[in-house]
Amino acid sequence: MKLSTRTLAQRAEQKLATVVPTHIVRVTHNSTSGVKICAVIGGETKEYAAGLSWTTVDMTIDQIARDYIASKYPEKTNG
Repeated sequence: MKLSTRTLAQRAEQKLATVVPTHIVRVTHNSTSGVKICAVIGGETKEYAAGLSWTTVDMTIDQIARDYIASKYPEKTNG
């Protein structure tokens, strides 16, 4: 069953709330390009194109979590 972009965006928001502070992210969606996630990480805004499937959205959320952790604890991720 293919999920609508609205459903993907809602699921993305729910999962993001468990891995990063919700005030740093904004999730948008449209039927053409799918889900996009903007996050303020390390003082700069990064835009992630999460796509049209849950698999790519989930992988994107994992990347956002890694980027967030790397910005908070740079000494642990640089070597």
